[in-house]
Amino acid sequence: MLRTLVVVLGLILASGESQAQQAEFKISGHGSRPCSEILKSFDNKGGVNFRKLQYISWVHGFITSYSYQKNSPIDTDWNHAMPFIGLYCNKHKNETLLDASPQLLNHLLKSKNK
Repeated sequence: MLRTLVVVLGLILASGESQAQQAEFKISGHGSRPCSEILKSFDNKGGVNFRKLQYISWVHGFITSYSYQKNSPIDTDWNHAMPFIGLYCNKHKNETLLDASPQLLNHLLKSKNK
């Protein structure tokens, strides 16, 4: 009985450690930018805003990566997607573009399933 308990506890601990290792990653580049900075790029007073285009490209890559991994295309209307990021960032100024992107993805997936 004690041996079974030790084996079960060992499996549980190993499982938890495996899950924790999978969740750890490092992000750099545009995905690590805070929402407060993302919002500044939305204040476009005419002309081309290259910083905003870089953020759009990063989010596009994030969505494309998910779509590729799941082998499930996701149509994205960028006229609505980036305003969604803007609304999210307005409410969560201390979070990053990486935090906002899964929220957009979830929104797109819900829209796709309607």
